[in-house]
Amino acid sequence: MSDESDEIVKEVESQELSTSANSDVELGLNTTRGLFVLIAAAALLVFPFAIRPSNRFFVSFFIVAPLLVVVACVWFRTSFVNGLIWFAICGVIIGFLVPPRRHVPEAARRTVCLNNIRQLVLAAHNYESRNLAFPPPFTVDEEGAPLHSWRVQLLPYLDEGELYEDLDLSKPWDHPDNIKHAHRMPELFRCPSDRRKRNSPGDEVMTSYVAVISDGTVWSPTAGGCTFHKITDGSSNTIMVVESDAHRVHWMSPSDMIFDEIFSGRRDDETNLFTSHHPGGFQVGMADGSARYVSGEVPVKELKAALLINDGKSGRLD
Repeated sequence: MSDESDEIVKEVESQELSTSANSDVELGLNTTRGLFVLIAAAALLVFPFAIRPSNRFFVSFFIVAPLLVVVACVWFRTSFVNGLIWFAICGVIIGFLVPPRRHVPEAARRTVCLNNIRQLVLAAHNYESRNLAFPPPFTVDEEGAPLHSWRVQLLPYLDEGELYEDLDLSKPWDHPDNIKHAHRMPELFRCPSDRRKRNSPGDEVMTSYVAVISDGTVWSPTAGGCTFHKITDGSSNTIMVVESDAHRVHWMSPSDMIFDEIFSGRRDDETNLFTSHHPGGFQVGMADGSARYVSGEVPVKELKAALLINDGKSGRLD
C-alpha cells in the first residue's frame, strides 16, 4: 500500500513538474510572441516614414491598415496577433518591392534646371540655323493678335515634333483645339525645384522659363526674329532666357515679361529682381547657347545691360 501511495505521489509530482514546464514554455512563447508583436507594430509605424518620407498616401495606408487588420481578424475569426504578424511580413515585402522616392539634393535639381535652360537656348540656335533668325516672342494672326509663344515654336527642336503637329497654329493657344494638349507640356519647361506642379489644378502647365520682351532685347515684338548680327554687345554677354518664379506663365501662352514693366520704378542699385526656387539667385540662358547661375545680389543696372543687345554695355553677372 505504501508503494502504491509513493507511486501515486511520484506521478502527481511528475504531472505537476510537466505542467510547470509547459507553463514555463508557454510563458516563454507568449513573451517572445509579445515582443515580436511590439517589434512588428513599431516597424509598421517607422518603416513607411523611413522609405517614403514624401509619399503621404503610402504613410497613411500603413497607419490606417492596422485597423483593417482588426476587421479582417474579426471577419475570419483569427487572432489579432496572427493578423498583425502576417500584415507586418506582407507590408515589409511590398515596401521593398516598390522603389522608394529618393530625396534629390538642391544642387542636383539646380543642375537639371540649368540643363533645361541650356536645351532651350540651343533649340533656339537650331531654329535660327533653319530660319536665319531666332523665333519671335510670339506668332500673330492677320490682325496682329498674339497666337502662340516662342516655347511652342521651339517644340520641333526639342524632340516634340508630334506635339507640335497636333497643335493648330492658326488658332489661339487657348482655343479648345489647342488647350486640350496643355497637359503634354515638355518636362524641360519645368524647374525640378518647383514643388507646386502637382499641388493644385493648373500648376502642372506653368513654367518659370520666360523671355524679356522689348525692341532692345533678343525678343523684339515688332522686328520679327532677332539675328546674331543685331547682338552687337556679344552673344555671350546677352541674356536670352530668364528663370523667374515670380513671372510664371502658362507654357503655351504668348505672355512673358515686359522689359519696361519689370524695370519700372527700380533703382539701378537694387537687387533680387528675379526670384527662383534656388536659394540665393536664379538661372539664365545666354544668346551664345550657354546657361549660368546668377546671384540675386547682382544689381538691376547690370541685369538691364545684360538683357539689352546693343546698348554698348555687357553687364556683369558675377
